[in-house]
Amino acid sequence: MSILTNSAPTTIESLVEQILITRQISSIHYEQIQLILHYDIVNDQEKTLIDRVLYGIRHGLVKQVA
Repeated sequence: MSILTNSAPTTIESLVEQILITRQISSIHYEQIQLILHYDIVNDQEKTLIDRVLYGIRHGLVKQVA
């Protein structure tokens, strides 16, 4: 699934990879993930990746930055 944004990354897979490597998520990417989940426009594999990011945020492994 492509994420419509002016900045890279452009897929959920690359976004999650970037988030998990840097252990940071921007507020823009967080909002995009919330919209994606709200409209349920992801397959099971993408949902699992997003769940990993949200788990990281909840448990302090991923920091939300401006």
